Amino acid sequence: MTPQPVALWYDDALRDRLQALLADGEPTVTGILATCRAQRHAAPDHAAEPDRAIQVMAAAVEALLTRSQEAASAAVAGFAAQVAEGIGSDLGLGRWGVLGGIVQACIRDVLPADQQVPLLDGLRAILAGLRQVGKGNPHQVGNNWWAVTHSGAHVAALALHGHADADGRIWDGREMIAWSGQRLLAFAQHFGDAGLYHEGLGYQAYACVHLLAAGLAGRGGPDAIAVGAIDLLGRHSNLRRMPLPFHAAACLRAPYDDVSGGPGAGWGAMLSWNDAGQGWVGASLSGPFMALAEPEHLPALRWCFDHFHGLQAPQPDFSGGTWYGWFFSLLFYPYGVAARHPEEVLPKQVCDSRQGLLVARNRYRDGSDAILGAYARSTHVGGHSQADAGSLRFMSLGHDWIMGGGQARGEARWQSVVTPCVEPPPKAACGSVMWEEATALGPLFAMDLRRVSGCYHERYVAAHWGLGDGGALAIFDQLDDHRDLPCTWHLSCAGHLAITVDADGAGFVLRAPDGAMMAWRFVAELPDRIEVGQMPASSRTYASGNTVHYAGRPVVSAHFPAAAHRAIYVVGCATQGRDVPITGSGHLDLVVDQQPWLRPFGAAIPAVFEPGRSGGLCLHPDGEPLEGFASP
Repeated sequence: MTPQPVALWYDDALRDRLQALLADGEPTVTGILATCRAQRHAAPDHAAEPDRAIQVMAAAVEALLTRSQEAASAAVAGFAAQVAEGIGSDLGLGRWGVLGGIVQACIRDVLPADQQVPLLDGLRAILAGLRQVGKGNPHQVGNNWWAVTHSGAHVAALALHGHADADGRIWDGREMIAWSGQRLLAFAQHFGDAGLYHEGLGYQAYACVHLLAAGLAGRGGPDAIAVGAIDLLGRHSNLRRMPLPFHAAACLRAPYDDVSGGPGAGWGAMLSWNDAGQGWVGASLSGPFMALAEPEHLPALRWCFDHFHGLQAPQPDFSGGTWYGWFFSLLFYPYGVAARHPEEVLPKQVCDSRQGLLVARNRYRDGSDAILGAYARSTHVGGHSQADAGSLRFMSLGHDWIMGGGQARGEARWQSVVTPCVEPPPKAACGSVMWEEATALGPLFAMDLRRVSGCYHERYVAAHWGLGDGGALAIFDQLDDHRDLPCTWHLSCAGHLAITVDADGAGFVLRAPDGAMMAWRFVAELPDRIEVGQMPASSRTYASGNTVHYAGRPVVSAHFPAAAHRAIYVVGCATQGRDVPITGSGHLDLVVDQQPWLRPFGAAIPAVFEPGRSGGLCLHPDGEPLEGFASP
């Protein structure tokens, strides 16, 4: 049987429905079209690859909605021009492979076949390029490059299947479709039960923009599945939960800017690990998120889209300004589903068992929401890596109180962890989750970090959302170290925060320009000294050849002398400018803002446990003080 072209992502019925919604003036559809038209007439520098990609995307979406041959021809011409000028890396080939497939889907019944030839020729060139591993490509299944390149190959092969080549031969793409598709399904095996991946939320978003584009292509109809389009969600149903941790980690405010080191532009802030920024990374993902979500979560995801990108956002862009955002938002926005506030629908605590990553929050409301992240780094199989096992992240009252090293600063000393003072510093290692609980007061999480620190090391963190104005955190590190080494407790924070060390040397305060503050106190052993320093600036040169420079961040370092046993107990409380007393009241009990916080770590640490006299609970689970075990 002669191979026949296949429809990708949408069928005729969905296309007709979208055009009917446009005719009826449906706000999101009309907003996407208006934004695409405005983008096309903005006339950016077409020599810049990202700008051209956005222009091509805008023209393709306009062609899909209006059947405009002018727009369709512009999309084909822009795509062909970029291929002719050259695409600088395998990542670029992967991105343009997906984009070319989207263009072909949008114009497939708008332009006559002879006018689609430059598009198909470009896709053939891209597919051929992706079969040759280029410079910088790590060609490893645990790296984001694998997802980007094989997604581009999968989409390009599907788009070319059944079309004639330059010699008039009908191309059968099934071999190439199977090769790229099976490699993508293998990549997806490295996601955990909450749909998370090991390179951090930022690089996961980058990989999944492409992975989900390829994985959802088969929605065009049974013909695409028949020739080998992957059934990503059928094979890996855990990916349906991916929207939950991403939305749990984000809030509605402007993000911290990595380049300037202060408040940034844009809309949407989120917790960040690894080489990634602090901005909401859901622009191109918001549409696919709505396609893969469980039905009960879809009303909340519509609300989130409307408030991050849609008509309720300060500057609605409908996920525009990214490679594929308009297309997938148009296709997968749940037009017939009524929005519901995420407070009513989405979980406030999510933990991925494969990655050992917890995200928990007090509410879904606004930019002042309190959001805690804790990362055991239970597995890491390739790609971007930082020494961030055991690390914490925290935002509240509109500020990033606990951060990591950010771009190209992967050392443990920048990651808001405890580090034994040993030279050279150990390489990045993996920890383990040893407790995860959602309590009535907030999350409780514990990590076994012995492989990270080279000694018995347990880290416990608990949040009490009802204390202060933006929540309180209790962080307890128990280290039993046969090497008798000094150690340092680190906390990194946003660059616009002022830091003052308490006069008694037992704590410090972070203050924001708007008056918000977070006070921290050491309530068990006291450090020898607390120092305030600054990370060095860093830079990264991307596959495009573009080099970006990033400002350093402040870091607080509390130094503890050499000891075989160490109990570091630190408590922080976020307020709108009120000084709040923080004291220990025996064992691990606390009084914060004149309110008792009894046994913050619940059953994870027995009531009899005494910091400095009891040992690590993996080895001594009853918590009883041990003879001759006292630390300084």
